[in-house]
Amino acid sequence: MLSRNFLPIIPEGVLDRNFLHNSPMENRPKKLLDQVKELIRLKHYSYRTEETYVQWIRRYILFHNKRHPKDMGVPEIEAFLSHLATEGNVAAATQNQALSALLFLYQQESSPPRKSKPSSRTSLAPIA
Repeated sequence: MLSRNFLPIIPEGVLDRNFLHNSPMENRPKKLLDQVKELIRLKHYSYRTEETYVQWIRRYILFHNKRHPKDMGVPEIEAFLSHLATEGNVAAATQNQALSALLFLYQQESSPPRKSKPSSRTSLAPIA
């Protein structure tokens, strides 16, 4: 039986006090689906909506052989939805759900959330 004072013996230099703060994971950009999850949570969507949207976006990417959505467009969305209807035999409501997830993805991709507050001053004169 181990006592409460038991401390594992860790060789010096293996772990330093900044180990967790300097991890290489912090330097990596977030994966697409993690970004989608974060944005859904930021917008206070339900957890079930998050799960569903991520699942449809994942299926869309896998259907197109793991191509990034920024490299795809309307023809690929149409192909995916057509595939769902013909080979997947899904209902129209299911297609609409998949379309909603993809629209969410592309709307957010084209206009990422702002980090700073927009200016309250607006110009009424056209800019030439």
